[in-house]
Amino acid sequence: MNPEYLNPTGDSSNYNLRPATGSKADSAGAISVLGINRDIDGLKRIGYTAVDIGCYAVTATVNYPVYWSGAVGDAWENPLNWVGGKLPDINTDVMIDAGLTHYPVINSNAECRSLSVKPGATFKIMPGYTLNIEH
Repeated sequence: MNPEYLNPTGDSSNYNLRPATGSKADSAGAISVLGINRDIDGLKRIGYTAVDIGCYAVTATVNYPVYWSGAVGDAWENPLNWVGGKLPDINTDVMIDAGLTHYPVINSNAECRSLSVKPGATFKIMPGYTLNIEH
């Protein structure tokens, strides 16, 4: 249930908070927030700016594994060679399994969080390029 902020008159003196369409609170209609002068943390609001109802945006780093498939060749830089079609980045745990037809060849500066090369698998970094492994 995501609330929506509405300003039906187009001016800053008439802020309203309306529950999202279809939510359990939807039938209650718009609720005026004109008299609210403190946010959820008890801090004084300057004028009637956006209402803080206690929801905070948080940026989080998610580390995830990406598996090499080598489906179309050996180019590390080709997303089609990775399961899911996403190139590794600094948050990626790269997994290279054995028994594949093509193994990665790095022809650019690349990075990943970690690298796991199973016994029997290989990878190659061409001269002049680096693979930065964070862990």
